Amino acid sequence: MRVPVWGALFLIVALAVTATRGAESIVGSSFVGLDGVTVYVEEPDSTFVERGITMAVIQTPVELLLRQNGIPVLNEGDPGLSEGNPVLYVMVTGVINEEMHQYAYQIQMELTQTVTLERDPELIVDGATTWRTGGVALSGPQWRESLLTDLDGFATEFVQAYFEGEPGE
Repeated sequence: MRVPVWGALFLIVALAVTATRGAESIVGSSFVGLDGVTVYVEEPDSTFVERGITMAVIQTPVELLLRQNGIPVLNEGDPGLSEGNPVLYVMVTGVINEEMHQYAYQIQMELTQTVTLERDPELIVDGATTWRTGGVALSGPQWRESLLTDLDGFATEFVQAYFEGEPGE
């Protein structure tokens, strides 16, 4: 019996990484001294945009959660951008098979900054990832709600890490 390509893809995703998630701080003190972050959302696949998951649908709740928790959201020209260029990068990708009512998606969230290597202080790396979280999930017809709930969970992990890294905490 031949397994449809969609079925095989969803089976692989389900077995390999269903609901995997977890934050990783690459540099323990990477949040110390941050005056906020710029939130950058990568344009979602057209498959998601056609179903209402746009950049604004992703970016707005993330920025709102940061602001509600006292984390300044920086824009072009804000003073904090000149000090390490901290960017919270958010990416949502996935595959949708409406015939089978299966929806697989991945959310990736990273803090990138300008860093200096300790062994060579003259070497400056822009856009180095210093913290990340994310996961992959397989969902049914309620995939939009699941995706937005997971996005909120990852943004909450960022808020917790942000305040855990403050001096005196």
